[in-house]
Amino acid sequence: MPQNLPDEILHRMLQDADAIKNETIERDSSSAMLMAILHLENRVVLQEGMKIEIPVKKLMEAYEFYIICIRIEEKRRNGEISMKEKSLPTVENIFDNNRIIDIKGV
Repeated sequence: MPQNLPDEILHRMLQDADAIKNETIERDSSSAMLMAILHLENRVVLQEGMKIEIPVKKLMEAYEFYIICIRIEEKRRNGEISMKEKSLPTVENIFDNNRIIDIKGV
């Protein structure tokens, strides 16, 4: 979950998110965000050689949700916003379009 990521990994994922947004993603970019999304979407521990099929539309929606979550987490860590514990994403709701997030500016 984004709130459990070490700062270094969160920072790298934010760089990847910016590259995706600007369509400048590097060929050898980190696959940490993709791995996290596939793990959360399929709820399995990914292993070498494992094959996972996911429709492109669903994968892109998952990217959008995950990027929103890591951007919110960055703001939370920087003290720009505060959130109640129940608003933090969970494995069950991170990709839920109907999830309610209670955010307050600081």
